Amino acid sequence: QEETLKIPMEQTNPDQWEYQILVRMMCKHHIIFVSDPSARQFVEDMKLEYAPDLETALDRAYALKGKDAHTVVIPNGISVIVEE
Repeated sequence: QEETLKIPMEQTNPDQWEYQILVRMMCKHHIIFVSDPSARQFVEDMKLEYAPDLETALDRAYALKGKDAHTVVIPNGISVIVEE
């Protein structure tokens, strides 16, 4: 993760910025990725936690962080801009 973040923007490969943003998010937050079961291995290969549906993901998030945890749901994440 650290090596990916060190690459200057002007030296990145096409679409590499997407990976860099994901790595930044992974450094700060635990990410639970909701997707079709056929994508589970792909999600886990990206070092993300897989969940088959939103309810499972939220149950897992609250189990990890407590019932008062702050959660963010990002539908179709690639086309959404999230501000802190």
